[in-house]
Amino acid sequence: MFARVRVLCFVNAIAHAAAELATCPAGDECTQPTVSISSSLIQKARVESSVSGKFVEKKLIAARPCTDTQTNKCCGDAVCDGRETEANCAVDCAGNGDGDGGEQGGNGEDGEDGEDGEDGEDGGNGGGGAHDGEAPPPPPAPPTEDACTTVPAEKPAEPTLCTALNQGCCDCGVKTIQTYVFWIQGVQRCLHMHNLPSSAPSSGPMPVVLHMDGYSGGSKGSEFGGDMAEAAEYYGFVALTVGNNLKDGAGGFGLEFGNNGIANDDNPTPCSRSESREIEFLEGIFKFIEDNPTLDAKKVYTEGFSQNSMFAIYTAVCFADKVTGTWQGGSGQARTGSTPVAPGMQGQCSFDSNAEHGSNCCDEDFCSDCQYWPLWPKTCSHKIVDCIASYTDDTIACGSDWHMYEAMVVEGNDARLLSFPVPEGDSFAGHQDPKNKWAWFAGCLGITPSCSDSCARSFGSCIDSASDDKNYDKFGTCEGKLKDGLLSGCSLGCAPTLGMLQRSESPVATLSQGKFGTETGHATPAGSAPKPDCKKDFGPFTTGKGPKAKCTAPSSYTTPAINPNDVCP
Repeated sequence: MFARVRVLCFVNAIAHAAAELATCPAGDECTQPTVSISSSLIQKARVESSVSGKFVEKKLIAARPCTDTQTNKCCGDAVCDGRETEANCAVDCAGNGDGDGGEQGGNGEDGEDGEDGEDGEDGGNGGGGAHDGEAPPPPPAPPTEDACTTVPAEKPAEPTLCTALNQGCCDCGVKTIQTYVFWIQGVQRCLHMHNLPSSAPSSGPMPVVLHMDGYSGGSKGSEFGGDMAEAAEYYGFVALTVGNNLKDGAGGFGLEFGNNGIANDDNPTPCSRSESREIEFLEGIFKFIEDNPTLDAKKVYTEGFSQNSMFAIYTAVCFADKVTGTWQGGSGQARTGSTPVAPGMQGQCSFDSNAEHGSNCCDEDFCSDCQYWPLWPKTCSHKIVDCIASYTDDTIACGSDWHMYEAMVVEGNDARLLSFPVPEGDSFAGHQDPKNKWAWFAGCLGITPSCSDSCARSFGSCIDSASDDKNYDKFGTCEGKLKDGLLSGCSLGCAPTLGMLQRSESPVATLSQGKFGTETGHATPAGSAPKPDCKKDFGPFTTGKGPKAKCTAPSSYTTPAINPNDVCP
């Protein structure tokens, strides 16, 4: 999901922080930030959501000090214009960046994508700065009980293998995952890697897959394998998880998109350091890859699902000179004034506006400066591959996938649109990656060479004789035999062809350049891609009869033609 509510009782966290403050001796350095806890805040925490009847978690937005590269929306720039805080922003943060975190509400939970399912209400998703002429918001909430305040003895400026001296707040791997730690703009960042060898294999440097994970708060995940780990080992790539210890964005998403979520023809690719804190972080990651002889800097891919895949394409476009291709599962490109509308209202409202108004931001502060989100895929001379996959009954993503395909094609990129109907024998698919996702990922992007024709024939014979009920289960059975070396004509590690994958599920595949993996010669469309047969129609907002739309543009709003400036990120 783009956004997801987490439900808990917030009052205990306030009481805990109050106790911590009460025991801090005068003159000593406290482990908890000094905050004032007002009775109105405690009362606010006790109020139940009028929509769900559940308590809604409040998260923190850490104060952001200005630096040489971060010059706006930060403490010390003499303007209250973003995620600054110290009660936002108390004359530009008072302590010039050492203020307390701002309060953030959780996003509402999306309704199930059933036959008549509708998206649920969205709450606020971030503490925005006070507007001109308005009083600052009430004092912020204290940190939750599990907020990390550990300051390590060592703060490396470049990615360094995690040790007891530099671990700090990183959730460091100890078994199959290697964690690297470094500090940027006074904030600790953690990189978790699976399948990273101590030296390059005899076959040469290994491809790298940047797995976007903005929701986990920097967690390393399971060290006992999983689908991604298995795929990394089989196809021979290094999986590098990109996240953030902070969870201060929409729905607790900690990776920051550019320019407050505003992208338009004047600024189609908001990729500068001043527009997103992640740019410097990503620069550090790419430098690490380039400096590491075990990693192939010419074969770097990004990957994610839903909002994570939006960040995957944001990274790929901003660093098109360093990224080969992207897997976008369950997303595409949001268009302002059009459905589908992202759960966090991205593309219809700025991040600050959604933080202030929540699901009412369209009515209160519609983003007439926005045109698309997260950006326009202008890659200039550095063309990339974008594999875009959604189910047609995914009411969050279906339609946005088509928008991104069309934008990619305009810019001369290699777009590969996979529009999946509900699998045969199932009644529902919804907001998820396709079955056998990592086979689709490797096959579409060509992480390794595509399997041979003789292998495809052997695989087809295996499928024909498999006894599983569902086609995707038959595929899984035969994929296991391929990996075990039991299918004739197959090279271990070859990526499934489109024909092989279509034995799992049968998407409408539109290949802008007739390529799939390392296969060529597939049919190409004559013009636009066929529009997906979405369960819910997509396109410009309508004001006709029917239930209230999730977002309604002002009556004065007219969708401008898209004509991005000819500037490169």
